[in-house]
Amino acid sequence: MVNDPFQFADMLGRYVERSGYTAGQLARLSGLPKRTITNWLGGRVKKPREQQGLRQLAKALYLTEPETQELLLAAGYCQNEAANGPINDEAYGAPLPPPPQALALPRERVPFQAIADLPYFVGRKRELQALKKILLAGRGPTICSLQGMAGTGKTALVTRLAYQLRPHFTHGVLWARVDSSDTMSILSAFAQAYGCDVSQYTDLGSRSQIVRDLLAQKRALIILDNAGRSQEIEPLLPPSGRCAVVITTRRHDLSATWGAHRFHLGPFSEEAEESLELFGKILGQRWVGQEKRTLVEIARLLGQLPLAVTIAASRMAYEPGWSAATFLERIGQGKRRLNELAHENQSVRLSFVLSYDGLPPAQQQFFAALGAFNSQDFELEAASYVTGVTAEEAQDQLRKLASLSLVQPAHQGDYRLHPLLSDYAREGLDGEQPLERMVDYFVGYADRYETVYEKLELQSKSIHLALQTAIERNMPAALARGVKAFYRFLFVKGLYSQAESLLNQAQQAAREVDAAELPRLLLYLGQIKGKRGEYNQAEAYFQEALNLARQKQQNDVICAVLTNLGGLAAKRGELAQADVYLQEGLALARQLEDGEKISGLLSNLGGVAANRGHYTQAEAFFREGLAIARQEGHLERMILLLANLGEIETARGNDVQAEACYQEGLALARKINHRPHISALLQNLGQIAVKGQQYEEARDFYQEALALAYEIGHRERITFLLAMLGQLLSERDCLEQAEAYLQEGLSLAREIGRHWHICTTLNLCGNLYLRQQRVDLATETFQESLTIARAAGTQELAAEALYGLARAAAQSDEVAAGGYGQESLAIFQTIGHHKAAEVGRWLDERHNCQT
Repeated sequence: MVNDPFQFADMLGRYVERSGYTAGQLARLSGLPKRTITNWLGGRVKKPREQQGLRQLAKALYLTEPETQELLLAAGYCQNEAANGPINDEAYGAPLPPPPQALALPRERVPFQAIADLPYFVGRKRELQALKKILLAGRGPTICSLQGMAGTGKTALVTRLAYQLRPHFTHGVLWARVDSSDTMSILSAFAQAYGCDVSQYTDLGSRSQIVRDLLAQKRALIILDNAGRSQEIEPLLPPSGRCAVVITTRRHDLSATWGAHRFHLGPFSEEAEESLELFGKILGQRWVGQEKRTLVEIARLLGQLPLAVTIAASRMAYEPGWSAATFLERIGQGKRRLNELAHENQSVRLSFVLSYDGLPPAQQQFFAALGAFNSQDFELEAASYVTGVTAEEAQDQLRKLASLSLVQPAHQGDYRLHPLLSDYAREGLDGEQPLERMVDYFVGYADRYETVYEKLELQSKSIHLALQTAIERNMPAALARGVKAFYRFLFVKGLYSQAESLLNQAQQAAREVDAAELPRLLLYLGQIKGKRGEYNQAEAYFQEALNLARQKQQNDVICAVLTNLGGLAAKRGELAQADVYLQEGLALARQLEDGEKISGLLSNLGGVAANRGHYTQAEAFFREGLAIARQEGHLERMILLLANLGEIETARGNDVQAEACYQEGLALARKINHRPHISALLQNLGQIAVKGQQYEEARDFYQEALALAYEIGHRERITFLLAMLGQLLSERDCLEQAEAYLQEGLSLAREIGRHWHICTTLNLCGNLYLRQQRVDLATETFQESLTIARAAGTQELAAEALYGLARAAAQSDEVAAGGYGQESLAIFQTIGHHKAAEVGRWLDERHNCQT
């Protein structure tokens, strides 16, 4: 019998095409070499050498016995050979069980209705892997629901999934765009894919029954894209069999998905740089390499939304004249952002319209009002206030919007709008009332929790938004009140630049309306200038604040200003003038019978006395203040005064008494969980441990204090503790570690612009360099510290730097060393500083050595 190899190849090709498998997949399923299969398909073999291999391939193709016999005859085997007994499964590993009769393939071509796969698809590996695992493992009908807001790429993901799973579903892939087709038409299209005409079934129930019966006999993957209502998809779901269904939807509340495997698809992961990967696919890797930072910022402004990133990349790639910087500038203008996110038939705004238009008018109004939060997290109470509805109604509305993917749940029960959804919501704002109510709510929040920094931390971004909105909307009274309330939080955090910027705008606004907050705002500006070492400007603000407070008879502000003027004078070394300011403040506080202010001023007076070396007088001030604080129940003031007393005992060398004071203060601080005070007292205990040469204990105290400082974001204390750890390690001769701590502290001190910490850390660095015999570097470091201290008018720090220069010069130039030492001694003596004694002893030792 002479056979035609092309007849065999053509028949085999039809069966392979019907199966949807590739030659490589068939090789894995049958155990045959891939090259053998391609040779058969190409007509290069007249007759396979063994029919057993051809039978194994027929098995992998799920051919019926008559089809197998027909294929063997076409391959050149005679009738008797084709009808020979069972094949030897063991020879080829028996990769597949005999197919059940229900799965016998139809003669017609297997449908594949998926839309075109995107050539620039990126990411989503975790989701794809999880979906494939579930869909391929199912022995009965398997339903997966892919939920997410518009633009997250749900359709793109299931398209990629359909192409990857095509070989595993022997009866093909069916696809329906549910939102743009009616259910009757979809059922007809599914039936026609298998050669069935169901047009005679004119009601939904009967047509659905026929199609579902048909699908019950299939192993097909069914994609139902963009479902909006359960009624649309329930008639399409097969009741039994081995079909798998994937539903994409913006809704989380579809009853048809109850019990399904549910997946949430959000924007791209910023950490995984998926947006950058998409930019690279469309723009090319060279562009991404050259403008990575700008593209990262574009993706951030777009909220990592795949549709928005695709449109942005496409416009930059295919429209002439764009650069990443130009596009960033365009979308940086919030009101224009959505206008720029449209390209041909793709539009972010239109994708949102489909969800928004389905809302009833009251819900549209509620959603638009949420735009006032500008994509910041917001709590239920805030939503209720801004939208003007009850908390119960707001909760119901938020649940509904969340189920439609128009609002996303955030941390700790809060909610948020995606940045682009927020832009869209703001377009629908009806008037200024929601924005004004948002400002009023967060200004009130800041006022209510002015000293509860943990609460302010939670809403800090929203408070910033409210203050910025008050500036933009010309709401001077709200701005003045809000900045006054928020200032202490910024000050404690060391965010001086932000604080100064807000204070400048607030004080200008306060002048316009003669706001009662103006003296307090000027006081705070003076504090910021003082922190920066700009003492003349600080004093000018304090004096203006004092004059205004006297005019407005704001005695509490007068006391506060006098306290700050006293502190400023003390920093300048003008201890007598400091005493005058503080005594005036104390007299006023006693007149007001304000125990908290009295104890505070006594604390400051004690500090001035201690700097003079008048420890007995300082102790008297501190103990009187402590007694008043105990009587008034002011635990925070008690903690501060116990710390003051500990410092006095330390200066006297009474370390045991000092430690007792610090431990009592620490116990109180832990009782009220005041982390800034806990950190400060641990720092003090560390210093006591250093004096007692308990270095490991000291390090533990410092490390715990530093961890707390990092936790609360107290950057000044972080700077100081890094310096203390550096000093401790330096004294233990761990010089490399010491330098690392000091350099980290110096970098942070420069960042926050705190000259006091810069000079202090520079002086410690200089001491370290002297221990390392790096005299030139020590001299350079002390000189920088001296320059900064003199520019700031800080005599104490200038004297410290001069003492360091003296010790550095003593290595080679006794005359210069003596000059620096004498200048340092003169300053310390002028300001009445206790360190004058140490410098004097050093100079005497140098003189005795020379003589």
